[in-house]
Amino acid sequence: MIRKYIYISLGFLSLVLGVIGAFLPIMPTAPFIILGAFFFSKGSPKIHDWLLSRPYFGPMVHQWREHGCISLRAKIWATLLMMGTVVSSSILLHNKWWFLVIIILIVASVLGFIWTRPHCPKKKTH
Repeated sequence: MIRKYIYISLGFLSLVLGVIGAFLPIMPTAPFIILGAFFFSKGSPKIHDWLLSRPYFGPMVHQWREHGCISLRAKIWATLLMMGTVVSSSILLHNKWWFLVIIILIVASVLGFIWTRPHCPKKKTH
């Protein structure tokens, strides 16, 4: 019984981090949402189904499960937002070069992960 609540708590924590990542470019969204879906699948099928039915997050989880992929659109948006973070950070932190180096390393790592995942297959139109 306690395991169920641990999974649900971890699912909500992951979901919150994913939502923050949608607005904070240095944090990835997709991995946290996918992790949240995993935890919800173990702790609460009802919450899991709710997450998968969300128009923004559901397709991301389905694509990852079915194909292990990230859409090209999501990759491009993530890249643009993270580059914006690097540019704005370089302006704001011009005298804190060590902090900028850390941001660049994090951004490079996240983008490296994102761009080494396959693109999702095109949806077939009938």
